[in-house]
Amino acid sequence: MNFKRELLKSDAGYSNLQRYLVYLSSFILFICMFLQFWIDVKRSNFDFAIALGVFIIFYLYIVSKDSVKFSPKSSRPDAIFASIMTLVLLIVTVLVFSTSSLINLSLVLIASIINFIVFIPHSLK
Repeated sequence: MNFKRELLKSDAGYSNLQRYLVYLSSFILFICMFLQFWIDVKRSNFDFAIALGVFIIFYLYIVSKDSVKFSPKSSRPDAIFASIMTLVLLIVTVLVFSTSSLINLSLVLIASIINFIVFIPHSLK
């Protein structure tokens, strides 16, 4: 399997590799959410954990949407929006957790890089 060819797939939907990468990044964000909420229980951490949950649900919806029969065939607008949301998540995490939690910062950074790898090729079609 050619990794680059799978990522630059030319049809409207997401390939299985891209779906698995989004599942992996969602799992990484879930770990970050779990660590944030259960280990250091504060009101601000709870708000951030809820925000991470919303991002996880959004990413999973975007990659599973093309398997639904009545969904539009173009994934470009969704990929552009997902790329912007990934950038916003990365910026907010860097601003909030740059000094307090290196684990959360690194987990969100890894998940954001994976999401950029998946969504940028669809955004540039």
